[in-house]
Amino acid sequence: MRVAALDLGTNTFHLLIAEKGTRVKFLLKKTLVVKLGKEGFNNGFISSPAFARGLNALKIFSGYIKKFKPDKITALATSAIRGCRNGKDFIRRGEKILRSKIEIIPGEKEAELIYYGVKNSFAIDNKPVLIMDVGGGSIEFIIATDKEILWKKSIEAGAARLLEKFSPTNPITKDEQLAIEKYLSEKFSEVIKNIRKYKPQIMLGSSGSFDSLALMLAYKKNKPAGYSRQTVFEIPLSDYFSLHLNLLSSTKKQRLKIKGLHRMRVDMIVLAGMCIYFILKNSEIKKLYRSAYSLKEGIVFSEFEIKRGQH
Repeated sequence: MRVAALDLGTNTFHLLIAEKGTRVKFLLKKTLVVKLGKEGFNNGFISSPAFARGLNALKIFSGYIKKFKPDKITALATSAIRGCRNGKDFIRRGEKILRSKIEIIPGEKEAELIYYGVKNSFAIDNKPVLIMDVGGGSIEFIIATDKEILWKKSIEAGAARLLEKFSPTNPITKDEQLAIEKYLSEKFSEVIKNIRKYKPQIMLGSSGSFDSLALMLAYKKNKPAGYSRQTVFEIPLSDYFSLHLNLLSSTKKQRLKIKGLHRMRVDMIVLAGMCIYFILKNSEIKKLYRSAYSLKEGIVFSEFEIKRGQH
């Protein structure tokens, strides 16, 4: 059986084509930058240039889908599309291009699929872990064991959304940091409450922001090749805190020169880092890992009904 999984996110669209025989094999992975939320979050509307970028990405993906001829296409739209007034219009146009249905999923469903993706990259045991997926539009939090999800929540406070809301100066000022921290304390109050209830000591971070943090540290330690081959990469907390402080004090010009930091994330990484730091500061997390798997892998493993790392 062959499946095409499409994750239509706020900053990026992802296509993963996989096949299941005796094991799951990834045949194709493609990521395209669309920035659907650019100039759109404040008024709840996908701008014309962003709309066009999104449709163009789907046209490119359509070509790969025709080539690989999957038995099933599962296309899921997340925060930016579900939160914009013209999101359904985008879906209608996109479905004509893909010749397949596109489903707008709620944040809780997104969180569940992220869990299925991440648990296939990391040997979660019977002790609760915290999974954090920092997207452009939303952040998903999942507290889970290998057997079940204990609690999950999707919060509309992704890095692109925060960037547009606060538009921090360059570098970010102390007053701006305080304002953002105050906002996060309100947005993340339920997250902190459940972290204190379940007491996870491991955080598994998925998606682009964690990818960037891990790759920046890998370059710093001259191990970028080793990083790219791992489905899980440990980010020592001391290294993370040091990198976070450097990013807070950096200018955009300086960040553009950092190896491992994608140009698209140069502005957002500061705010994404603040979200991660806030959670670490208000928890008893002892270890931090980046997982290479997230929503698109979760779609694949869910379609193949592999929900306990059996691949």
